[in-house]
Amino acid sequence: MAKRDSIKALEAILSPEDDELASAERTREDSLPGLDARIDLFLRAMHGTEAASTEQRENARIRIIDAMAADFVGEAHAFFEQDTHDVAAVAPTRPAAAGTARASSTFTSLWEPLREALLWPLTLSAGQPMRLAAVACAAVLVMGGGWTATWFYAAHRTETAIASWIDSEAKAGRDYSCGSRSVGGFPLHVEVSCTALEARLAMSEHSTMVISANSLRTVASIFSPGTYVTEISGPVSITNSGQSASLVGNWSLAQLTVRGQPANPRQVSMVLDNPQINRVGNGSDRPVLAGGQIELTASARAGSAINIAAHAVDVSIPDGGAITSRPFVADISGVLHDIDAPTPQLWSERLRDWQSRGGRLEVAQARIQQGDALATGAGQLRLSGDGLVEGTLHVNTSGPYQQLAQSYIRNGNSGAREREQLALSFLGDRKIRTRSLGGPLSDRGADTGDVRHQPAKQAGNLEIPIRIVDGTVYLGSTGLGEIPPLF
Repeated sequence: MAKRDSIKALEAILSPEDDELASAERTREDSLPGLDARIDLFLRAMHGTEAASTEQRENARIRIIDAMAADFVGEAHAFFEQDTHDVAAVAPTRPAAAGTARASSTFTSLWEPLREALLWPLTLSAGQPMRLAAVACAAVLVMGGGWTATWFYAAHRTETAIASWIDSEAKAGRDYSCGSRSVGGFPLHVEVSCTALEARLAMSEHSTMVISANSLRTVASIFSPGTYVTEISGPVSITNSGQSASLVGNWSLAQLTVRGQPANPRQVSMVLDNPQINRVGNGSDRPVLAGGQIELTASARAGSAINIAAHAVDVSIPDGGAITSRPFVADISGVLHDIDAPTPQLWSERLRDWQSRGGRLEVAQARIQQGDALATGAGQLRLSGDGLVEGTLHVNTSGPYQQLAQSYIRNGNSGAREREQLALSFLGDRKIRTRSLGGPLSDRGADTGDVRHQPAKQAGNLEIPIRIVDGTVYLGSTGLGEIPPLF
């Protein structure tokens, strides 16, 4: 009986109109009582003039708020039902009528838990732990929504940056296409994947290089904006127009990291783990390069210069003869001078412009080691008007390299057999000290000592110049090979 009386009292409070108020004499200026006033009316109806306790007021507050929310949901549901009936009456055979009915049901089902979540903190006292928990839940919802918006914004920026780079490359005659492309990586990073990648690079007006790769995946971290890490999955084939043979490469890891905007990066670095490159064509399959790891880095510096560095570990070039077919470690660092701002150009045009401005490569240090054999050098290289490399490198040699250099100077090309025997005798499979770019030295079973910090020229070393004239490399007066023109 008491429960029924409380329900009646609650209905009377939520609908305080009586017959006189419902009459035509009621004006728009009349206002409904507020929440506290309704609580007082409810308590007076239930307990008379008796003073209500704190618990009774709290229970009254909960009842009134629940009743207000239920009325609101009922009105919204009735509104959608009426809207559905109206649409059905106008066009009963259209699919939109069923869709509107589903929208009404979906709205009600979504509104119920949302209404409970939003009103729950209001029903709790300020000092209750549950209110803090409710506030924490609301904060998590807000943060989750904000993080989702941040991810979509980062995804949009990443796609825009990549699209801008592809557009600028297309203007320079370098086109990229994917068999399929997808975007994912939520919530911690943005990932753009491309399968069946093909790149057509116009090297000159009459030469086009075609590169095909199995897949490519670019990742941009939410926590490191402006950094793009790309992994390329092999095998990769490289074919130049007019040539029947192609290069086919594979590896355990090929990773390219770009810092800054792809169209104008601050730094670009690449790592190849366990690369294997073969020349395939004309019925042959010959190994061209094999190694443990190759690292390349290029970073912009003040002015019109770019710092470059290369590091190779246990790399061999089987086609180069007895010396280069043995694993070696190489470190090269230098500076490219007079580099202009990136503009859409063919590679041949860019090199020709660089040469006309007096551009040059300053080799700060070049270092090659095979077992006890060590060679270090420095110098400058540039291009001639015909696109041929020219310049001089001053090289210091020690160990077996010194004996090999003396054989070239003394015997010229007639000492090839002697040099082959020297290579087989001294350049064995002895492990040597290696390092990564910018990292400390690490031991790989070396027994030659830390020769990296020895002076470039010391007792027992032989200093020799390596000259490059019109693309031909000379050691003394002996020609070692030729470099084809670059444009």
